[in-house]
Amino acid sequence: MFARIVVWLFCFDQLAALNEFKRAFQAGDVMLGGLTVLHYKDSKDKCGVDIFPVGFGHAEAMIFTIEQINNDPSLLPNVTLGFDIRDYCETISVAVKETYEFVRDADLYHMFTNRNFSMDNETTSCYSKDDVAPVSTIIGPYDSASSVQIASLLSMAKIPIISYAATSDELSSDQYPYFLRTVPPDRQQAKVQADLFEYFKWTYIGTVALDDSYGRFGVSALQKEAYNRGTFCLAFSEFVPRLRAATDIRQIVSRIKQQRNVKVIVVWVFGGYAKLFFEEVHRQKLGKRTWILGDGTSTEDSGLLGPYFRLLDGALGVQPRDRKDKTFLNYLYSLTRSKTRLGRNPWWEEYWEKFRNCTPDADSAADPQCSNVPLSPNEASKLFDPYLGYLIDAVYAVAFALDKYFSCSALNCELSGEACSDGKPLATDGKDLLSLLKNVSFKGLTGVVEFDREGDPKNSFFEIVNVQINSTGASKKALVGSWSSSRKPRLALNDSAIKWANATFATKVPSSFCSQVCPPGTRQEVTTSCCWKCVTCPGGTVSKSPGSTNCTECTRKQKSNDDKTKCEDLPVKNLNFRDAAGVFLSCVTALGFCMTVAMLLVFVKYRETPIVKASNRQLSFLLLAAIFSSFTLALLSITKPTDSICRLIQFSRYAIYTTFVSILWLKSVRIFVVFQVDSSEMPFQSYISRVKYQVGLVALVNIVDIVLLTAWFASDPPYRKEKIQPTQFIFYTCKLYGSSVGKAFYFMVCSYVLLLSFLSSFYAFKVRKVPDNFNEARFIGFSLYIILLSALCYYSVDFSVQDAWYVSVIACSTILVDSFGLLGCMFIPKAFIILFHPEKNKKELIGAQITAYVRKNTQLANVNTRDSRSEINQISQSSSSIDVGSKN
Repeated sequence: MFARIVVWLFCFDQLAALNEFKRAFQAGDVMLGGLTVLHYKDSKDKCGVDIFPVGFGHAEAMIFTIEQINNDPSLLPNVTLGFDIRDYCETISVAVKETYEFVRDADLYHMFTNRNFSMDNETTSCYSKDDVAPVSTIIGPYDSASSVQIASLLSMAKIPIISYAATSDELSSDQYPYFLRTVPPDRQQAKVQADLFEYFKWTYIGTVALDDSYGRFGVSALQKEAYNRGTFCLAFSEFVPRLRAATDIRQIVSRIKQQRNVKVIVVWVFGGYAKLFFEEVHRQKLGKRTWILGDGTSTEDSGLLGPYFRLLDGALGVQPRDRKDKTFLNYLYSLTRSKTRLGRNPWWEEYWEKFRNCTPDADSAADPQCSNVPLSPNEASKLFDPYLGYLIDAVYAVAFALDKYFSCSALNCELSGEACSDGKPLATDGKDLLSLLKNVSFKGLTGVVEFDREGDPKNSFFEIVNVQINSTGASKKALVGSWSSSRKPRLALNDSAIKWANATFATKVPSSFCSQVCPPGTRQEVTTSCCWKCVTCPGGTVSKSPGSTNCTECTRKQKSNDDKTKCEDLPVKNLNFRDAAGVFLSCVTALGFCMTVAMLLVFVKYRETPIVKASNRQLSFLLLAAIFSSFTLALLSITKPTDSICRLIQFSRYAIYTTFVSILWLKSVRIFVVFQVDSSEMPFQSYISRVKYQVGLVALVNIVDIVLLTAWFASDPPYRKEKIQPTQFIFYTCKLYGSSVGKAFYFMVCSYVLLLSFLSSFYAFKVRKVPDNFNEARFIGFSLYIILLSALCYYSVDFSVQDAWYVSVIACSTILVDSFGLLGCMFIPKAFIILFHPEKNKKELIGAQITAYVRKNTQLANVNTRDSRSEINQISQSSSSIDVGSKN
């Protein structure tokens, strides 16, 4: 009883709806629903009396296509398609109501086919006069706002919907899984418009859009293009409300009139809203604008705007590919009033009455126009728009999906894994149909029809049309270009075919900008929307291209050039061989090499003379080699540091210093041993005084330093460190250590060299009063003092000064001072005597001075004569190794 009551309530509601609205209906095995616009809405947002001719074409095209499919034996054999087409008058509430009726009928149908209860004949008759299946798919609606509302409802009911004109990007969302469309989405149209802006170098754009999904998401897509490309910007975005639009449109046009710099305006409105908008544009005399028409306005016939269509002179329109079906066109040419009376489209009577004044009771014999005169080409053209081809493709997409559904065998299903009919009504499983719809692929009227995961067509193609109005008032839409998502370049335009507003074909392209593009080296600082002033990039930043909105900061190793147009590498401030200081130090080093070689030649040539023998030839030659290495180290200090050079310099520095100090220490200790009176003070004097042990002692002293250096370099070696003075220069320095371990070894090496230097200085001080010909003792002291002072100078600068150039100069200079100090103290005086005073280079003279020195410093009063003479003889014999040298 309860089920009967529910059914009767639905029946009364359905009958009331049928009395209020007309519909085009034909029963079939599978039903297709249709939602289209055949009437404009009135000022109260209800269905008005004004006819939308294109909607008649859409309804008739759907009926014609379904009949073509039913007559095709190769497509859906033994299956008849039916249709239920309804007019929603461009009104969202009506579209939702009609969709609700589709869903309600489907629920009722499933209720009686899936449950085991019976109805009496009266109840069954109330539900339906025939056994009609519910709609399995809905074709439409015409606009995006209505599509958004009904797509949610149909997704819950699991009924697929294919729109041929709804382009809003919102419909690509996962919130509408059962929504598909054959027309390209608005994000593709926004790419076309953005390509047009770039092509004509328009940078200051305004938009007027409908305040619904179509307009909002269209403008949003254009804003994304503006953000991503950075070649244009939107000065303003005005939105026309769907309810009570007339009042708001007056204010919108008034605001646009104040935007004098905006010469290019994109229009995302359609239908009656477009008519209201351009009517107000005409009333407020908003001229000298170039209109870029979205698909909603571009596809409208000139009759929609009437006398206001002249305002679109020179406008560019973006519309989907316009492909006319010749078979359908010929069919329209054959339509007469008599034929349409026999058809299933109930709205034709309104058409004949509106455009031919044929009332229902008109006498056909008296007026042939109301009987047998077919549609003229002009009348038929008003029933066409570019979306008609997409509608036909949408119907065929459903037909191919259904054909695959019904022709799928159990074996094929098992092999392919696709869903197949299991004998239940198709309408009960919209999920299977949706899967098949998304996998269709066929050559349609508008191209290859394929859907992606979101239900959008995989490929997009648009046409660019130019509205041209001549002096006589005749108008036309001239095809001047095309755009394809699969082509490179995507935009193709015939500039010579474009006629701009109130001009000839040769007129200059109109411009639209707020401010001139800023040159490279400056940035555009926005003052108001899309307007800017040019600001010079600050130091360290550049802008390479005109119109940059930001200055790019150079890397830490670069600085900007004077024009702020490119980044240049920072100069390296390290000492180098091209600097004046580098050239000077190199010349001084070369002089040092020459002097070292000269001393070597002198000492080699006069190696058998007493003064050379007295200074220990082996240690002298070793010291000259160390001095030569020191000059080489000075040259390394001028070169650009690397990790390898840093390690070589530091290792060589301390090895050479240790060699210097150890040789000077050994020389001073040897002199001390030889000239001391009390031999008990140095028990190892026999080893120190003998030449054959002295080179070994130098090696022994240096081996300790080598071990410490090896441990240091093995655990934490020196490395090159880069120091950057931002926007000024780079300098490289050698970092001696990077951890506490390396630091410990570093100070151990320094401590060892320092200890050895102090020890050598102590002995050099003690032997400072030896005979004049042995003033090498004094020069040893001078050499050690020079080394200590230069080391103090170097380390003071190295630890406190950050300028690598200055540190390199000091390092090189201290090395040269050490080297020249050793040459000047240890070799040049001897060479002077050898070359210019050979009379002082004699054994007898040296021996006499030694004897006088020993007797003077010996206190004979405290010892007996025999012992004193014995000691003098012993010192003289020991000193003979200094006087005449040893042949060992």
